[in-house]
Amino acid sequence: MEKIIGYVYSIESNYVIAEVSGSQKNVEKYVEENYDNQSCGFTYSPAFGFSDGLIDVVDSEKDFIDADEKLSE
Repeated sequence: MEKIIGYVYSIESNYVIAEVSGSQKNVEKYVEENYDNQSCGFTYSPAFGFSDGLIDVVDSEKDFIDADEKLSE
């Protein structure tokens, strides 16, 4: 099974707050269950560095989540 990475970001600031990896189904399910869609956005291909694009942060300021692992617990 191919793993993908989804990026959760703050809609207000465009800062990436989490990178969620796993199967597409599990990534989408984990994000839906754990992040508020009123304040957080989600994408598979962030546009870092472009006008109005996402802003990456240092690794210590964002979460790295393996959705396949979390959903199997």
